[in-house]
Amino acid sequence: MSKNLREFLNYFGSFFDPQAVMIDNLQLNIVQNLMDPMTVVDPLNKMNNVTKSAFRIRDIQVVFQDAYQLIVTNEKPF
Repeated sequence: MSKNLREFLNYFGSFFDPQAVMIDNLQLNIVQNLMDPMTVVDPLNKMNNVTKSAFRIRDIQVVFQDAYQLIVTNEKPF
């Protein structure tokens, strides 16, 4: 199992707060009180949030947490 995938699932499932972080031009900017559940700025149009219609973000994070736990539980030591 890839360590990168495991850590991706851990970070985005347990630590990432989509309402406090805005992704803009491959940078993570911490902002407060975003109106949308998640903000990813369109690199071609800075006024467009490409994730404005996203929903159930928290449910996706729960799936990431569950996948991470399953990997960690069943990981074989090298």
